[in-house]
Amino acid sequence: MKKHTILIVEDEDYVRDFLALLLREHYNIINASNGIEAINKINVSEDIDLILLDLHMPGINGLDLLRTLKKEVQREIPVIIVTAYSSQEIRNESIELGARDFISKPFSVESLEKSIKKVLSPE
Repeated sequence: MKKHTILIVEDEDYVRDFLALLLREHYNIINASNGIEAINKINVSEDIDLILLDLHMPGINGLDLLRTLKKEVQREIPVIIVTAYSSQEIRNESIELGARDFISKPFSVESLEKSIKKVLSPE
């Protein structure tokens, strides 16, 4: 069975590396350290099945990237927000812009894995 591919968009190296280490056994991982890099990788890869997206990044932040994906990307790629922001307003805006789930840092490994499985294997 083909492994799903996850794009991790996170500006903090240690968080991005932790997520990649955690997930690479079961998923193909592509990394991006900012929104512009993420857009470039999305534009060249048809294989991305899911995006794990931080909101606080330099340049194009996560909410702006969600807006860009909604307007400019021809195919729908599910997004799970993984961020230190925890306000209900930010959570609501993320969901309104198309995010499938919102996970606040720090998070449990189990909650992240459960969210990924739910998004990649909808019933």
